[in-house]
Amino acid sequence: MLPKLRRTWTRPPVRMAVLLVALLAPVVACLLSPLSQGVGWLILGLLPAVTAGRMRPRAGFPVALITAAAVVVGLLAGSGPASAVVVMGLAAAAVAASAHYGWNPVATLVAIVMSIVVISSPEYIGAQGSVAAHGSLAVALLVAAFFLVGGLWGAAVTAATIRAPGTARFDCASTGEAVVYGTELVVLVCLGTWVAVSYIPGTRAYWLVLTLFVVLMPTHGESRRRIWERVGGTMAGGVAAAVLIEVVPVPLVLRVFGVVFLILTVVTSLSRPYWLYAASLTGALVLASFSDRASGLAIAAERVGATVAAGLAAVLVIEVVDRLAARARRPA
Repeated sequence: MLPKLRRTWTRPPVRMAVLLVALLAPVVACLLSPLSQGVGWLILGLLPAVTAGRMRPRAGFPVALITAAAVVVGLLAGSGPASAVVVMGLAAAAVAASAHYGWNPVATLVAIVMSIVVISSPEYIGAQGSVAAHGSLAVALLVAAFFLVGGLWGAAVTAATIRAPGTARFDCASTGEAVVYGTELVVLVCLGTWVAVSYIPGTRAYWLVLTLFVVLMPTHGESRRRIWERVGGTMAGGVAAAVLIEVVPVPLVLRVFGVVFLILTVVTSLSRPYWLYAASLTGALVLASFSDRASGLAIAAERVGATVAAGLAAVLVIEVVDRLAARARRPA
């Protein structure tokens, strides 16, 4: 009986199901507890650590610590335009540098977490009411604790369930590719951060910068493919969520659909195609964040709008760089 169970355990569907249940366990527990306000932070902490754990066993543990530290730095830096641009520019440069070693998928997720806490205005609701996390070391450490717990849990689960190292290893970028990638990423992220903080504060403007981190890749071929997959998937997920909000008037049922989208997000994050992951993630975010019909439709519109804007900006920069490179290669 034992050998049969061991063979069953190694089958990918069973392993994925166990991994999914294990990863969602603390999320559900947090959602049902008085600390439910930290569910989003917990989930965001999971993502970089799980990705690192898939690339190398036990790599999720240091990544969890790095993510929590990035959250503290981002919150203490505040949301002023100058400090936000500097912090996010440095984060973009770090992502580009990591591409030379093949770790840009993990670094990208850490930078995404930082963009969310820098550009948004996170608050912690305690006994004394709401307290802004920006500029407060005590609140920043408290918020970072949710990210750290999520990251350490994700690292532990992946270390225990994913035995084969290198299952999600990515190619290393050459020095030239990393330099071009870094230049494009730093310029666009700094510009996007400045626009988000200066002109559309108080919204989910971090989706603009987040999308730039996601769609820009070390090579232009990868970037073009990712842009269309991200934009198409986001539009599909946004439309699906909007239709559900219009058709289903019961908030509890919509929350259930949100959980279904979340499960699909986790499953598709471990496989392909990427556009399906983008669609599932958008549906989960919209249905988990809305409070009524109007807010749900507004969130869907913001998500799609920010993604399309970032995608167009990335395409424009890639085309300009390609044209300049082609002109430089022409014989004099």
